[in-house]
Amino acid sequence: MSRINPTLRGFAIIVLIAVVITLLNFQNAVNSLLLIARIAFFLAIAFFLFLLWRERREEISMWGARSRVVFYGAVLLAVANIGASFTA
Repeated sequence: MSRINPTLRGFAIIVLIAVVITLLNFQNAVNSLLLIARIAFFLAIAFFLFLLWRERREEISMWGARSRVVFYGAVLLAVANIGASFTA
């Protein structure tokens, strides 16, 4: 097995997993895992934006009003955009 090209070995593993999922009808389990991954991704993005704000809030408070509005608007837009992807 170690003599096989790594790319070919990777594709063989992917095909094997796909065959197991198809034959054993694990589609509901896979869909559940994908939903959990989407929620985790959303939470990770929101947490990153929170950390960005928390680390630089003193610097942000010295910005002009227009810059602060643009920054907070961009953060809200990013979170809303990712959140809206759940409904699509």
